[in-house]
Amino acid sequence: MNIETCLANRVALAPYLDPKRFHWVFFVDSFLFPLDNHEQAARSGDMGVYVPLQEKVLQRYMKQEAVNGLPADLAGYEQFVRGTLTDNQKKGGVAMKFEAAYFVRSTSPIRRARRRKRFTPSFTQAACPRRRNTACFRITSSAC
Repeated sequence: MNIETCLANRVALAPYLDPKRFHWVFFVDSFLFPLDNHEQAARSGDMGVYVPLQEKVLQRYMKQEAVNGLPADLAGYEQFVRGTLTDNQKKGGVAMKFEAAYFVRSTSPIRRARRRKRFTPSFTQAACPRRRNTACFRITSSAC
């Protein structure tokens, strides 16, 4: 095939892959799931497989960074994420990838605009959005 360089989408670059030829693209989806994910995992069969795998990767990253538990606040979590990304880059990572993008349902721009119009006021008036609204918010915000 005469391919000189490949990008390898992996949690970690396997030792049998030559880093001169295979450039590591590490997954970062696990950073999206630091809390209780039972509801997310129950949404579908795909999520039932995907979410537990992300939780395992998060535990792997926590071990890599010598973190024994989740930081107490967002600033601490942000520091943990930045440290992990920096370490992965030092280990040869050339890019990061979100696999979660494959789970976002594709909808037309017109439907997204209608949903945005319908649900935006409820976020400004409610202290805690209902689950139905948060799903629409995730879809809307990912489209922006």
